[in-house]
Amino acid sequence: STVTSLYRIGIGLKDRHNLKKLIVFLEGINAKTADEEVREKYVAKFYSNNRLRDQELEYLLVIIDRYTTYDKPAFLAKLYLSYLDGYISWDRLIAYSIVIDRFLPGDYDTLHKSSSHTTHFNQISDSILRLISLGLLVETQGSSSLISDGRGGLMVTTTSMEREITQEKIYSRTEFGNILISILDY
Repeated sequence: STVTSLYRIGIGLKDRHNLKKLIVFLEGINAKTADEEVREKYVAKFYSNNRLRDQELEYLLVIIDRYTTYDKPAFLAKLYLSYLDGYISWDRLIAYSIVIDRFLPGDYDTLHKSSSHTTHFNQISDSILRLISLGLLVETQGSSSLISDGRGGLMVTTTSMEREITQEKIYSRTEFGNILISILDY
């Protein structure tokens, strides 16, 4: 009976957690659709294709269920509205929703804080490594100590040598990362 009671409590907690995440998603949608004209446009697009609508809803519910924190459904709401606006495609929405699923605490803040990050002595943070693996950051070309001399050769400047001595690396947001930030900041 103890196992049964624990199971029931666990199911109840999980259901409440999922319901709360769904509410956060819906509040995010409602917050951006206060204008009646905008709301009507979204509703028209939503009901334009029943089969497609059902597939979209199924995906959204599955991904919301996967999210473990309450900020992620709010991000998903912004992504979905960007999709309804035609700013991103459905495939891009799926890609970004998976990226958000893989965010750990601090990843969004790291990405949002600056469009570039500098590290020294190979002390790259786990967050930056994750953002690189998600395609949101990339090592900037100019962070190498070897620079093109414009004639097909390579040269080393004082600045580039200092970078090499301090093992400085510069990581910048990719276009994929910039689009995500523009959506999530909206």
